[in-house]
Amino acid sequence: SSMPSEADQALAQERYADAELLYSAALKADPASGKAMAGLVRTAEGQDKIAEALALAKKYQAAYPKDADVLDALGEVRFRRGEVGEASLAFNNAAHLDPCNARTHYDASWFLAFYGMYASSQLRINMAHSLAPNDPMITRRWETTQRKPMIAKQQLAWLKDRLDHPSAPLTDDDRQAIEAAIKGVASSEKGSCELVTDRKST
Repeated sequence: SSMPSEADQALAQERYADAELLYSAALKADPASGKAMAGLVRTAEGQDKIAEALALAKKYQAAYPKDADVLDALGEVRFRRGEVGEASLAFNNAAHLDPCNARTHYDASWFLAFYGMYASSQLRINMAHSLAPNDPMITRRWETTQRKPMIAKQQLAWLKDRLDHPSAPLTDDDRQAIEAAIKGVASSEKGSCELVTDRKST
């Protein structure tokens, strides 16, 4: 699999001005580059210019209705706007046009997780990672889904280590929160239910 382009790296690092210049240059070199068009849509979206991102996505989709990258970017903007039906349609069409588009699998993973379809979401992020193991954004999400939850013994050891060897000085609130968490883990291990912090009111 190929490494992310310089423009993709700039976008992932939120260097939006650089990303816009690089994607614009790529689009000038190849006016039919769906990846460059999608990059410009995502650059606008990353800066919360949602109306501009939607206008760009619709413009590119009208010109290149069979481009999977453009459709996927349109789906992202639709999803961001809460237009889930339109987003689903765009993602499905993108996947149909290019079943090996890692970004579409990544976006579908978010979409499925939103609906609580976690097993299907996991399959999609696994597929995205297998298709693009060098993509830092996909890898970050994939890694979070691979972590196994700590058992109580590990949680206690980790919390006590934070208490005894803090990486930065602890405030009184920090210390109380960690101590309460330790009591909470110990209480759940005993199978009991008890209040671990005093509360005068709710």
